[in-house]
Amino acid sequence: MRQAWLSLVLLGCVGSTTKDGDSTADDPGACGLAEASDSCPSCSEGPYTCAFDGVSATTESCGDCQARANLYAVLCDAGSTATADEITNGVVCAPTVCEVSYGCSCTPTCGPQIPSGGSSDAAEPCTPCATPEDPPGPCEWNGGACAFPE
Repeated sequence: MRQAWLSLVLLGCVGSTTKDGDSTADDPGACGLAEASDSCPSCSEGPYTCAFDGVSATTESCGDCQARANLYAVLCDAGSTATADEITNGVVCAPTVCEVSYGCSCTPTCGPQIPSGGSSDAAEPCTPCATPEDPPGPCEWNGGACAFPE
């Protein structure tokens, strides 16, 4: 009886395998990565931006640690279906560079530049504004986000 109980417990811990040999054990994905990324050092080297598959996160960070952890949480909250390996291999991080952009409007916005390779979203086609407004000042990090001066 004891051996049967132990066998059932061990079977429950191992997971199962499909006919193709793929494990059906749950991949932790973004939520597992977010839970496991709570060990960042308590320092700040300035703002960092991390991006994956068109989603980005910018925050004060020690290296890219806090920014990466923030991105994992954002991906988890958004319901990302990417595997942990896909995310960790595809995330790009860089010190934040604030930039002015116009998108499809004449009004300037101030935001972080997405690190190269961090977005798979194609820009929406639009007709550039013939007379874009001038930015109201420099687009800079204000301690919490990229912003124009108030």
